[in-house]
Amino acid sequence: MLIKEIKMYRIIKFGGSVLSDAESLFKTASIIESYPDKRIIVCSALKNVTASLLQALSEKEQNHQTFKKILLAVKEKHILLLKETVSEKEARNGEKEIAHLIAEALLHLDLAPNSLTLPEAAFLILLGERLSCLLLKSILQERGLKAVIRLPEEIPL
Repeated sequence: MLIKEIKMYRIIKFGGSVLSDAESLFKTASIIESYPDKRIIVCSALKNVTASLLQALSEKEQNHQTFKKILLAVKEKHILLLKETVSEKEARNGEKEIAHLIAEALLHLDLAPNSLTLPEAAFLILLGERLSCLLLKSILQERGLKAVIRLPEEIPL
């Protein structure tokens, strides 16, 4: 008889309405710390970021410069929050990751000058979630917790 061990995880979801500024990110990290068992944290994009990315996507069809401007504003917002919430060393590491994600998004723009494929559009819309996860990961690591970002299909349940 084969018996498979089932690992129990606590799944905690944080929506964009509670992820808005440095204080809310600190509170979120404290809540996560209060659950020492195995946990999976699900983060929405920071408040209003998804709306900005959707606007960028709709603007892309008419104006590439507006698209870039919105993406760079999203980048700056996350970098500023990173600098407010973690040490200079951790901020430098996170800033590189943020820059990489934004560069990847801008590459999608350059490769698809007229219209985006569904996977490219999905990447851009989900960019906000990836960025908020990165912020939270940096804060948790600063507090000495192991934190890794995983896409849903990478989570072994």
